[in-house]
Amino acid sequence: MNETQNYALNSLLSIKDLLIFPIYYIIILFFLKRYVAKKNDSLHSAYFVLGFKLKTLGMLIIVLLTEYYFKGGDTNLFFAGTTNVYDNLTHNFSVGLEQVFVNSNDFSQNTVSQSHPSFFFMNPPSINVVRLTGIISLISFNTYTCISLIIGIYTFGGIWNIFLCTHRYFPDNSKRNFIVCFCIPTVMIWASGILKDPYSIGGFGYCLNYLDKFTTQKKGKLKYAILIFINGGIVLMTKDYTLYALAVSFIIAFFYNAALKLQFIVRKLFFYLVIPVGIIASLISFQSNLQDYVIKQVLETAIEKKSAWDAGEGGSNYDIGTIDPSLAGFLSAFPKAVNVSLFRPYLWEASSAIVLFEAILSLFCLLSLFYLVFKFGLFKTINTFFSNQFLITLFIFTIIFSFFVGLNTGNFGSLSRYKAPCLITYLLLIVNTIYVLRAKKLLNTL
Repeated sequence: MNETQNYALNSLLSIKDLLIFPIYYIIILFFLKRYVAKKNDSLHSAYFVLGFKLKTLGMLIIVLLTEYYFKGGDTNLFFAGTTNVYDNLTHNFSVGLEQVFVNSNDFSQNTVSQSHPSFFFMNPPSINVVRLTGIISLISFNTYTCISLIIGIYTFGGIWNIFLCTHRYFPDNSKRNFIVCFCIPTVMIWASGILKDPYSIGGFGYCLNYLDKFTTQKKGKLKYAILIFINGGIVLMTKDYTLYALAVSFIIAFFYNAALKLQFIVRKLFFYLVIPVGIIASLISFQSNLQDYVIKQVLETAIEKKSAWDAGEGGSNYDIGTIDPSLAGFLSAFPKAVNVSLFRPYLWEASSAIVLFEAILSLFCLLSLFYLVFKFGLFKTINTFFSNQFLITLFIFTIIFSFFVGLNTGNFGSLSRYKAPCLITYLLLIVNTIYVLRAKKLLNTL
């Protein structure tokens, strides 16, 4: 193996980055501005290019942090694998093609000998990051900053679609929604670079918007279905549980919203008879499958990771208590896992500057919820959460996703990156609920 096939590269940056990145950035910015001019609407004019610039700033920050602060980690390993794929695609095409499209267990002997070790010890989602990034490397001269910029365009597009979807429901609250989508440092910085998160967050954003369009608009259903299929595939390749959480959330929201339009008696029967009977029947019919997935795939993974952190591998660890690998253990861990994702680390749990910053953001999330409940009341808040299909989706996705990442992470540093999707949905839920309730209060005073 050549020197680019070490387990990880010592440095991500080279002189090529300084020479090529500014050219790529200027070209991309030129075409984005032309796109905005063609759109010729106030929303794109005000926010589109600004959002891209903020996303690029976040990408440059994570580049510098990874190169000079973390000095290792997943990004270095992914880029080493990407470099290996790039070298083979440009000098030994058949080997590179096999690396991109063939399962590593089925590699030919020649490809095995020419492949980076990461193909044989990383899990499939991580290998998929290397494969996707290896293709991107062909149009970026395998420079880390340019690869990150191109991935960032996809991520920016996904987050922009979240913003567009929110704008359709709350067109007069655009400024606050833009801040949530593009200005929160956790999202702006951690959803960047060569990692699983930029791919999954980008795909999640596209799927959220096009699922909503598919069910609410009469035209373009085939186009929306194709886009959901493509972007859903990218999410499945990188962080499949993101798509599962979105699918469950959207299905529940869709049927709940449909039920609200039924006649009064039928609606009451649906909520108080059909839904409870359906839930009970589903639990009875699929109990074994549910336990197999939840216990084996989620809880046992959490136990293994907790053991690893207890062994001293975790840094800024957190502990949600003893996890019993049973359905009862799942239920008891649920509120603790959701709490740790949305409202921890607490200020006194901060062990570094980065974790302290996340603690301040978590405190803001907690105080914003307190403000909402104490200002407008618990029942009004919950009723607003369930007032339309979009807010219902945000609420349920936030709960499901925050549970998964809270249970399966075990470290505040990693959690800050993993929880970015539910941080967006949580804060969008909060700021738009406040907006709706303020508007109602103002209307009642007139």
